[in-house]
Amino acid sequence: RRPKKRKKKQVESSKSATSDEDDSSSKSLSSDGGEDGGVLEQQEEEAEQKRENALRLELDRLNQLPKASRYVRFKKPIIERCLSILAQQRRTKYQQSQLEKLLSQLELL
Repeated sequence: RRPKKRKKKQVESSKSATSDEDDSSSKSLSSDGGEDGGVLEQQEEEAEQKRENALRLELDRLNQLPKASRYVRFKKPIIERCLSILAQQRRTKYQQSQLEKLLSQLELL
């Protein structure tokens, strides 16, 4: 049984290492100026638009389910909070991290 746990830890550590690499590469790309900055901003806007559309579709789907269900009572406030954060033009680092955590809970994107 121990080898299985070690493998799981290795997988988790490799996931965190790749996410750290992704974060650092996106930070270095966003710090560049010039034409690349405009392209990156446009890509970020498109990604946010896709997120918002997916969240709105999920909210519409939840509205068709019984309101008293645990599933709806759990998911609906999370989706509404995500949409409220996405609606803001400027976000704090806290809001951005909160949005990422909420989206990871939903497993939509």
